[in-house]
Amino acid sequence: EVALVLSRGGQRREVRLEVQDQHELIPHTFFELAFGVFHNVPYQTAVKHHVPLKGVYVAHSGFVFGESVKSDAVILEINGSPCDDVAAFEKAMQSIPNKEYFTVGWMQPKNDTLRRMTTSQAKMLRHWCPTRSWSLDPYASTRTWKPRCSNFVEKSENTCEDDEEDTDMTGKDDAVEEAAAEAAGNARPTKKARKVETALSVIKPALCNITFRTVQQFDMELVLDGENMENDIVCCKGTGILVEPEKGLVLTDRSTVPQLLGDIEVSLGEQSWSASVLFMHPVHSIVVLKIETSSSASTNGTGGPFASVKTPCFDVDRTLEPGEEVDFVGIGPNDKPTSLKLEISEIRIGNFQARWPPRWHESNLEAIMFSDKSNNRTISSGVLCDSKGAILGLHAVTTIETEEGVVRVGYGIPSGMFVPCLEKLQEGINKGLPC
Repeated sequence: EVALVLSRGGQRREVRLEVQDQHELIPHTFFELAFGVFHNVPYQTAVKHHVPLKGVYVAHSGFVFGESVKSDAVILEINGSPCDDVAAFEKAMQSIPNKEYFTVGWMQPKNDTLRRMTTSQAKMLRHWCPTRSWSLDPYASTRTWKPRCSNFVEKSENTCEDDEEDTDMTGKDDAVEEAAAEAAGNARPTKKARKVETALSVIKPALCNITFRTVQQFDMELVLDGENMENDIVCCKGTGILVEPEKGLVLTDRSTVPQLLGDIEVSLGEQSWSASVLFMHPVHSIVVLKIETSSSASTNGTGGPFASVKTPCFDVDRTLEPGEEVDFVGIGPNDKPTSLKLEISEIRIGNFQARWPPRWHESNLEAIMFSDKSNNRTISSGVLCDSKGAILGLHAVTTIETEEGVVRVGYGIPSGMFVPCLEKLQEGINKGLPC
């Protein structure tokens, strides 16, 4: 202790100050989750930015928090419950099942616009690396960190089966429909209006919204735009088409799913499923995904969660001509199905920009090119259809690096290029071959 004599307000005061260890101001434990590192708020950070010594400091946001929470942020709440230190944070993470969404309240001390708590959504993805809590060994002669694995709550099989039954679109609201039918049985018959089918109305039940996430330290086969470069997580969004509902096969392009290594989420309506890459064409921008659903859903007589979705019709014999218009059907920027008329300017061998360092790019394709007035640079992946909803091709997106930045350009892949691949995949699955 240090004895001091002070004069405060004309009065003499004697105080004794206990000598503190400055090393104790440095966090001695941290939590590792899906390439992310989290620890208590350091004393130096609290003093520099004038914030309380409460919350969990995000040293690196990692896979789970990278899309919604920036590094150097402070996490304050998890699912509405206060998270004052790393021990409470670890306990909150243990209670969240894998691949489930949760809310996180956070703030960024060094950013004046983000000093107030912001609430975002994050998805638990802890299968990318071991989840551990590290502590500094106080008895070691050298600086040694000791790991401790964390235990997590897993969703039971019964819960998964119940979820699959809930996602079955065939039996939804059957009781309501039957009651409405009985009530309408005594009513006077009315003349029904004729429903006009469009390409959007035919394709809409099979349209999927696809989200691909990966971390920047992975070797990636894509050119990033400015927004993705600023975040710890690379996130790509696009459209998929459910080409084989019974088997859960989804067709998309490489701008949506650029590689195998990543988290893939497929949404159809209000339901979401995890998916994996079943097939990726080595030359063309063609990707086939396999939705991960419970096997019991397809064996209990319900036909699976996509039993009510009709298999799309492909037209491989149609010859497209310059000046002809086709219907683009896909998911718009507001995550809702959209349709747009595109005018074909020419059909030629595409001159796609090569990459340096070498990476994948489209090649050896007689591509469908569109006129500038079609304004297809504002849309993402989707399908090209005729007026009756028959699929004529896949609308893919490529990126071109210019002096002004990265520019997105859309082009079409004729259905004759990928339908034979789909048939071979279905044949292999029917024979029980590993894919």
